[in-house]
Amino acid sequence: MTSSMKTAVVTVALLGCSVIAGLLFAAPLDNRLGFFAGRDLRILEEQSPEGRPIADLLRDRLRSTRCTAYHVDNVFQTIVECEGSDQSGSRVVLVWEVSHFYSPHPKIPRKGLFLCAMSRDAARLTPALMPPGMRLSDYPDQPLYYSAAVYGIASGRWIGGDPQRLTPDENNH
Repeated sequence: MTSSMKTAVVTVALLGCSVIAGLLFAAPLDNRLGFFAGRDLRILEEQSPEGRPIADLLRDRLRSTRCTAYHVDNVFQTIVECEGSDQSGSRVVLVWEVSHFYSPHPKIPRKGLFLCAMSRDAARLTPALMPPGMRLSDYPDQPLYYSAAVYGIASGRWIGGDPQRLTPDENNH
């Protein structure tokens, strides 16, 4: 093997290792730096699924709201948690997932931007971000952290596995 071939093999190996390391460490690194997580927090706050930006809905309905965003597995899926207290003073935790180039279920088309309410309180505030067929009572008491789990719960009400065809009593959240 010539010296230039050895250099090429080493270069390709180093590039491969760099890509693998980048994939493994990108989410934890961004959780510290906040570049993609911060972007996704702003994306969620600016969305208006109920006719007003989510940031405004949070300010109107909760006191002392504090939102954080972080990745669980990769930089293309971000969990946004907002914590505050309601009018009675009770603690409220709202959780959403903001994903890019993603589909939470094989029957749902992949989207460039995907938003999902992951907790009952988030779904109550933004019902348009609930999966088809999902009811508030279907959400567990503790927030879920994978939209695939939320869509898995909802898919039990899809006729023939079609998210557009719901059992008759499921057409409304």
